[in-house]
Amino acid sequence: MNPLRILFVEPPAARRVGGVETALAGLAGALRLVGAEVIRAETTGAAELDAADVVHFHGLWERAHSALRALCIARGRPFIVSPHGMLEPWALAHKRWKKLPYFHLRERPGLKRAAAILATSEAEARNLRRWFAPERVRAIPLGLPETPGPDYAAARARLGWPPEERVVVFLSRLHAKKGLHVLIEAWPAVVARAGVPARLVIVGDGEADYVEPLRRASAASGARVDWIGAQWGEAKWPWLRGADVFCLPTFSENFGLVVPEALLVGTPVVTTPGTPWGELGAGLPVAITEPTVTALTEALTAALRSPRPDEATRLQTHATVTARFGWSRLANDYLALYRSISSSRP
Repeated sequence: MNPLRILFVEPPAARRVGGVETALAGLAGALRLVGAEVIRAETTGAAELDAADVVHFHGLWERAHSALRALCIARGRPFIVSPHGMLEPWALAHKRWKKLPYFHLRERPGLKRAAAILATSEAEARNLRRWFAPERVRAIPLGLPETPGPDYAAARARLGWPPEERVVVFLSRLHAKKGLHVLIEAWPAVVARAGVPARLVIVGDGEADYVEPLRRASAASGARVDWIGAQWGEAKWPWLRGADVFCLPTFSENFGLVVPEALLVGTPVVTTPGTPWGELGAGLPVAITEPTVTALTEALTAALRSPRPDEATRLQTHATVTARFGWSRLANDYLALYRSISSSRP
C-alpha cells in the first residue's frame, strides 16, 4: 500500500509561533513515523493539491486558504479544517465587527464543503457544532512527545532559583486573551497571603502596547516578577520543569497545549474554564478557577501553600499524560481520520 499523502496548509510562520507550530511539527513528525507522507506549506498550487490524498487546512482568516479551499472543491480534492480555537466564543468576539462578516462571506461557505471540521477537544467541538453540521465535527486531542520528563531540582539549579522560593511560571504568547493582566493584578495579593518567598516568571513576548503597561505595573507592585522573553522549542522545558506551579489564566483556548506540556514534566497547573482541562485533566494536578483577580488569588495562594509534589508524584503525572496524549498513540487516530476521508472520495 502506498503511503497516504497529506498536505498541511498552514498560517504564515509569524502566526504559528508557540503552540500552533509545536502542534503542527509534532503531528507531522508523528504521522511520518506511522508511515504517512506529510508536506507542510503556507500556500501551494493545483499540482500539489492533486498529488495529495487529503488536504488539511490549519487555522482561519487567511485569504490564500479560502482560495485554495475553493480550488479543492473545484478539483474534487477532499479537505479538512482545524480552526485551532479561532471560532471559540472569546476569540470570535474579539474584533467581532471584522471577523463575523468575513466569516459568513468568505470562510463559512468553503468550510461547509469540508469533509470534516476537526476540533482538539469536546469543548471546542460543541462550539463548532453551532456553525456546522454536528456529524461533520470531529474531535482528536493534540499530542505530546514522549519526552522530556520531570527534572525539577536540576532545572531550578540551572535557572538559579533558591530551594526555599516558590515559583509560578506563565509561559505563552503575551496577549489579552491569555489573561496575563489578571495574573499581574492578582500577584501582589498572592505573595502577601501565601506567606512564603515567591516569584512570578513571565516567559513569552507580545505587542508592546499590551506588555509595557503590565511591566510597569509589576515593577510598581513591589512583588517579584521576572520578564524573560520568548522561549520556544527545547528552550521552554527548564522553565516548565523548575516551576512549582504553572499558571495560564486564559479566557479562551481550544486545547491549551502548554498545559499538558507543564503536566508532562510533572508540574501542577492552575488554569481556567477557558481551556478544556476541566474535562481533559481528570486525575491530573489541574486546578480550574475563573479568570478574575479574586478567584485567581485564591487558587494561586492555595497552590503555593500546598506541599510540593515529590519526584514519584511528578513521574506518575508524566506517565499519565504520556499514556493519554502521547503522539505515539494519537497519530493513529489522525491517520484513521485521513484514511476514512480519502477512501470516501468519489
